[in-house]
Amino acid sequence: MKKHTKYFLQSFLVAAFALGLSLTPGYGATASSQVVPPKQKAFEMSYGEWSARWWQFVFGLPEANNPLADPTGAQCTMGQWGPVIFLMGTTGGGPVVRSCTIPGRKGLLIPIVNFGGAVPEDGPTPADVTSVAAGAADLIDVSTLSVAIDGIAARNLEKYRFRSPVFSFTGSSPNIFSASCGTPPCYEGFHEQAVADGYWVLLNPLPAGKHTIHFHGEVPDWGFVVDVTYHLKVLP
Repeated sequence: MKKHTKYFLQSFLVAAFALGLSLTPGYGATASSQVVPPKQKAFEMSYGEWSARWWQFVFGLPEANNPLADPTGAQCTMGQWGPVIFLMGTTGGGPVVRSCTIPGRKGLLIPIVNFGGAVPEDGPTPADVTSVAAGAADLIDVSTLSVAIDGIAARNLEKYRFRSPVFSFTGSSPNIFSASCGTPPCYEGFHEQAVADGYWVLLNPLPAGKHTIHFHGEVPDWGFVVDVTYHLKVLP
């Protein structure tokens, strides 16, 4: 695998969240009903389609206020619109704690760990980029993925791996990944063909109130660890 691919995947390790996939007893039917099943569409799109939208969103935001690099949650609603709120992980470093207030009656898309690539940065054709993305996602150690929602652990995260369809995006200049490949600037301007692969969870709207989400995941081959806590306040 090319050296720049390693750095690119490290930039995209992101938050885990698996509310209700297989919760320990006692959490309740209401919580477990929030998770959209793997083969079911929600908000008129599939998991793979929503993962493409997430990448379009992240690529399109300026580097200075991209919520993926936000250490506190101050930027968590930057650029958000539509029926689904996109949560973020980190681009590396130590544990991150974010506090975030979000609108009610919105779905939540949470990438557990994932990789996105584009033509020409990660290969000359969509098939090449798909292969690179899949190979990178294969390095994720599923046994290290853990999630707790309000102190309750979730399981069966391995069932929520999805590949996006080929999608286009317009990358901000500069964007958060402009220097992440071998010949920067990268992922800037219009790209007709891109692919994402990894682990995602899509939630139906959470009840109004406060929720704490903690997630952890690793790519052992690269010595990369992600550890994020969200303190969410969901408005009525």
